[in-house]
Amino acid sequence: MAKNRLRLMTGSANDVVDVKDIEGYLQGIMTEIYRKPCVQCVDHPLYTSFCERKATEHMCWEHADFMDIYCPKSCERC
Repeated sequence: MAKNRLRLMTGSANDVVDVKDIEGYLQGIMTEIYRKPCVQCVDHPLYTSFCERKATEHMCWEHADFMDIYCPKSCERC
């Protein structure tokens, strides 16, 4: 039934989820975001000595599809 399915705005055509499964699916997306550090931070030489220890909850631009989600592993450089 099409009326009981949601298409998530993630850029993937496969992200169509049954309404009853949406909470678990979104939790999986959130978990992935929190586990994946920002590429800009990891590649910067100060990351392991400064940013990694002093992580803040600034906007994570690496995850632009989720503008309202803050990445706890991002730093001021994101």
